[in-house]
Amino acid sequence: MANHFYHQLNNPRIKKAALSKSNIFLRATKKIVRFNGLDIVTYRWPGKNRKVLIIHGWEGRATNFESIIKELVNQRFDVTIFDAPSHGSSAKSDTTMKDFGEFAQHLLKSTDIDYVITHSFGAVPCSFTLSENDIDLKKIIFIAPPDHFTDWINDVARLIGINQKIINITLEKFKKDYDMNPYEMSVSRWIKNVNNIEGLIVHGEKDKITPLERAINVNNNWQGSRLKVIPNIGHFKILDSKNTTSEILNYLKD
Repeated sequence: MANHFYHQLNNPRIKKAALSKSNIFLRATKKIVRFNGLDIVTYRWPGKNRKVLIIHGWEGRATNFESIIKELVNQRFDVTIFDAPSHGSSAKSDTTMKDFGEFAQHLLKSTDIDYVITHSFGAVPCSFTLSENDIDLKKIIFIAPPDHFTDWINDVARLIGINQKIINITLEKFKKDYDMNPYEMSVSRWIKNVNNIEGLIVHGEKDKITPLERAINVNNNWQGSRLKVIPNIGHFKILDSKNTTSEILNYLKD
């Protein structure tokens, strides 16, 4: 049972892209990047404004950000996003969490960007990388961020009926395979070390996947951050909310 649960956590479900509401992805410069032996699909919309990197969440894909990207492009921002390993149109990985995190770190460290926008799990590699490296970013936006890694494991376990014994075995396996202590992995802990970059946290009031208290704790530990709660909206629909897009554009223009 523990091996099965571990396999589920390392193998996200690949969800089909929703029907497009615009032709924005047809206008992107699509590029395949070879990384860790995997073909990673990236999309870019060149613009004359500042550069934005977007990192989607676990079991997400680049097209989840269609509504937000459309408005950023309309405002002439230079936007880059990618399908993480084992997500969207990118290649399947046997170590998805490791490759997801390392590719996000690679872009953050090697790409000249001004702003980062993440959804859900995307905040994990972002906050870790920024805590370990001196990266010159102007602003960060976390949409529906998680906090402690163990909370995420417990949330998934609760949804599928996994008991505490299996959870403990799984966490020890993560510790061994990834050479990181899952009990010390948290967005609030890492972001506390990022004192030179201000941030906006946008969270849905009705988020049942990543409860609002996670965002509150990240906000409390991040000097220079502000929290905006979008009423009556959940974890995924927040990406299509006009309120979310408005908050993002106003913050980036501020």
